[in-house]
Amino acid sequence: MAGKNTSRQNFGGAPSEMGSRGAVIILLGEIGAGKSTFISVAGQTLQIRPEIGHGLLSCTKHVQEFQVQSPYNPKQLVRLIDTPGFNDPAIDDDEQLFNIIEWLKLEPKTKISGILFLHGIDQERVNPTVVSPNHILIPTPPGVRIVTTKWDAPIPEEKKSGHENDLQRIFPTSETLRFHRTFDSAWEIITAIQADPSGLTQNEFRKMLLKICPKFKQHTSIIDKMKGLFRQMFA
Repeated sequence: MAGKNTSRQNFGGAPSEMGSRGAVIILLGEIGAGKSTFISVAGQTLQIRPEIGHGLLSCTKHVQEFQVQSPYNPKQLVRLIDTPGFNDPAIDDDEQLFNIIEWLKLEPKTKISGILFLHGIDQERVNPTVVSPNHILIPTPPGVRIVTTKWDAPIPEEKKSGHENDLQRIFPTSETLRFHRTFDSAWEIITAIQADPSGLTQNEFRKMLLKICPKFKQHTSIIDKMKGLFRQMFA
């Protein structure tokens, strides 16, 4: 079934040569983290916007590419890659990961500018044992950013700040960025990741995902999934 969902779909821009198609930024995260919302907000000129879910199931069933124009240079395109969310009760995580792996085959030599892990700040805080002083902290690879979302959620500000601090302690080498559902905050994040690109080709990233695939669904926490991937990127 995953093999049927790997065709490239471009929304908002015409296909062109690789050099002019724009930087590739892949968005990852669990269902409801705000990946499709991020793309919709960043791409104000998109002809077709990603479908945004509001329930427990993910609306993004396969990988989709959206080309958006930079507000700083209209001739510059950025390719935002929307991916199916993890922890979807209807689809196993290894199947979701396989969909991404198959999509990465389409342009194996294309370099990835960055990878955004979106994480809702309204989620339960990280288990205290994960951020204990004796716990091994995970370095964040170049071109990878953790983006916190849902800052407008009706929960106490101290809980949001506490959750953000937990993430910064687990991933101390990453600048945790905030997405406030605004055009400006979306492009601040895109600009930040373009300034520190990953340098990975899509084939290199595909091989990393293949290695973590067997154990990926064993982790119920999105934080543990991120840690597993980061370890593999530094292997």
